Amino acid sequence: MNDEKIIKGLKNRKRSSLEKAIEKYSAYVNVVVYNIIGGKMSKEDIEEAVSDVFISLWNNAEYINGESDSLKAYIGAIARNKAKNKMRELKECCELDKNSYSDEGNPEKELDRGETGRMLYGMIMELGEPDNEIMIRYYYNGEKIREISKAMDINISTVKTKLKRSRERLKEMLHERTDDEQETFKTEK
Repeated sequence: MNDEKIIKGLKNRKRSSLEKAIEKYSAYVNVVVYNIIGGKMSKEDIEEAVSDVFISLWNNAEYINGESDSLKAYIGAIARNKAKNKMRELKECCELDKNSYSDEGNPEKELDRGETGRMLYGMIMELGEPDNEIMIRYYYNGEKIREISKAMDINISTVKTKLKRSRERLKEMLHERTDDEQETFKTEK
């Protein structure tokens, strides 16, 4: 089936056309997504991004201009956007608030930063082995995932999965502690 027929079928909501697009372009989409997020995310994250590309293709088929747009170029653009969105999610999840470091010289802010750093380090240590060691190596020591994998004799995808799950657990722990502090503050008033 050529691209024109696939586009026409997608616009007419024919599942067989989506299946043909997946069959024809899934390897291409995998390469595009992997080139953007490959070394930074787990295999599951890559697979999710690839799936999101074809879901988006299906949901937005009416916007494909079959005459001037190449289906491959259209799918490639979706793949790049989905992969970049995944990277943004990762960055937002892990990135420290850059504004918190703009008040250098302010003793209150510096004290707060120190307390926050100690609290975060303590929460990382609560994760237990090997999760805390992976987090320390990656975020504090700046080691690459491959280096951690080799040093700890753990599969690369396992390191990525443990990092992701540890970040999620840290978020939960932070929310729990914040909620507890707010409750304590309310009862003290």
